[in-house]
Amino acid sequence: NKEVTIGADGLPSMAAVRTVKQRQGRNVTRRLNVLASPVQMIVLDAVGKPVDFAVDLPATITNYSSAAVSWRSRLVGGGIAIVLSGKLEMDSYMTFEAMVSATSGSVDVSDVQLLLAANGSVARRMFGMGSIGAPVAPLEWNWERKQGVGNNRLWVGDVDAGLFVTPRGKGDDWVSPTYGKD
Repeated sequence: NKEVTIGADGLPSMAAVRTVKQRQGRNVTRRLNVLASPVQMIVLDAVGKPVDFAVDLPATITNYSSAAVSWRSRLVGGGIAIVLSGKLEMDSYMTFEAMVSATSGSVDVSDVQLLLAANGSVARRMFGMGSIGAPVAPLEWNWERKQGVGNNRLWVGDVDAGLFVTPRGKGDDWVSPTYGKD
C-alpha cells in the first residue's frame, strides 16, 4: 500500500501511502502523499554557500528481488562527489548511504544537510529530536552528544501515514536512543 519514487539524484522524490477505510458502508481509498517535495542533500562550502551539484550517474538499479531493490547514483560539483547507495525493502524500510569526497585535492566543507519536507496535511504530528507529540513545525536539528539523551530519531505523520527518519553515524551513540543511561 506504499509508493516510493527515487529521483535521478538517488534520493526519494515522492512517498505515498494508500489507505482503504469504511465510510458510510463503502470502502474509500485515499492516496496520502507524505513528502511535500523531494528529499535534498545540501553541502555547504567553507563560507556556508550551497554547492551546486549535477547528476553524473543517474540512480541505477543495482539489485532487484521480491524482498528489496537497491540503487546507486553519483552527484558532482564544486570539487566534490557524492555517491548515494540506497535500498528499499518490501516492508517499506529504506536506507541510503552518502559518501562525500573531494574529486581532486582537498575541499573545505562547513556542513552537510538532509532536507526533508513533510506534507503538512498528512504529517500533522512529530515525535523525536526534542519534539514530543507536537504539531509539525520547521525543525533545525544538530546532533549533540549528551549523556543519556538519544535525540537522533524523528517520526512525522498521523494515524494513516508517516515517515520515520533515523540519521546514522559510527558508534553506539547513533545506534541506541538511550545510550549512556544508567
